[in-house]
Amino acid sequence: MKRLYCYFIFALLLFYGCTREEILDFPKSNVKPQLVAIGFLTPGDSIHIYLGSTVPFGQAKELPDTYVRNAKVHISEDNGKSIPLTLSSSTLPIYSCSQQDLPIKKGKSYHLHAVAANFQEVKAKTTVPNEKAVWNSAGFTYNSSSGIEFQGSWHPLQDEQEIDYSVYLYRTKEPSDILFGNEGIIKNKDEYTIKRDIYFNNDAQAVLMTRTKAMGAFSKMAELNNEVRWSYADAAFYDVISAFKGILPSYSNIENGVGVFGSYLLDVKTFKP
Repeated sequence: MKRLYCYFIFALLLFYGCTREEILDFPKSNVKPQLVAIGFLTPGDSIHIYLGSTVPFGQAKELPDTYVRNAKVHISEDNGKSIPLTLSSSTLPIYSCSQQDLPIKKGKSYHLHAVAANFQEVKAKTTVPNEKAVWNSAGFTYNSSSGIEFQGSWHPLQDEQEIDYSVYLYRTKEPSDILFGNEGIIKNKDEYTIKRDIYFNNDAQAVLMTRTKAMGAFSKMAELNNEVRWSYADAAFYDVISAFKGILPSYSNIENGVGVFGSYLLDVKTFKP
């Protein structure tokens, strides 16, 4: 299944939110923008890395002004084999390569290196999960209170130290963001279950994602930040301040920068009309 582009995820780093205005003694001159790198690897799909720039507090910019399109980006294996990525979009800072050049395999580790003028070189590492969780059950039910409900379950993998799970549902003609999918998952004694109200039951896919802890932590952070952004859509700041400062989590596994470099495996169940 073709993995969705992840470039739009970067917009979540520029969310809005505040409760009152504060005057802060903030040393703007000592704050330099950092590279934002976002990318996820999975076997069988092309590799795409988004590169942007952070926006220091008080220096509001339009999203296109944060694009970094002059970088050198490489993905390498533990054995030292390195493949350069090239810009694959005429408008967005997406750097890509084919898995014919660098096959992504279960259980293997991969390294990201990116450097651009006026930025520190950023580095990150991800290890693809050894195995994936699979649907034990998945289907739709009807009830009098909420209408259509999706229900599913899967057995936990033996080693969960470095992975977690997410579930996302979408119509195949209307794909949704793969970054989200944390809602409704409950761990029972010997299985995970999920229940989620939905608005369709035909021509749909239920996707169970086994992902690295890094990807999971970033996903939960982004999901919460997005909720705050929509709840305070009239605010005009790029940073969460006041009551939210220190409450909203932050996560990045990018050395000398921010963002996430993760990997995942999918188990997909398709429902036809």
